[in-house]
Amino acid sequence: LNHQKMEAAVMIRVVANNYFKEEDVEKIMPYLKALADGSRTDEGNISYNLYVNPKDKGNIVMIEEWESPDNLKPHGAKEHFTKNVAALNEYKQKDGTIQVLIPLDI
Repeated sequence: LNHQKMEAAVMIRVVANNYFKEEDVEKIMPYLKALADGSRTDEGNISYNLYVNPKDKGNIVMIEEWESPDNLKPHGAKEHFTKNVAALNEYKQKDGTIQVLIPLDI
């Protein structure tokens, strides 16, 4: 794959898998909503949507689209991000995964 061409890709997609205990999902909803609402107003955000795995209701997945990878660093420094992620981390069952994806030019 042409790495240089990938770095020049404009839009990126982030897939963040988060793992919480199923019994805590209702408790974390206000934090998830505040994180999503704030992130949707961040510069460069195209979309920010949350999903639940029907086979594991504690697996909350964030699928985000951003205009550029350059938008992620400022996003991660915003108060709505740092405050709500810190609160969510108190409820996590195990470490999650984050994938930053770029479109293939095919």
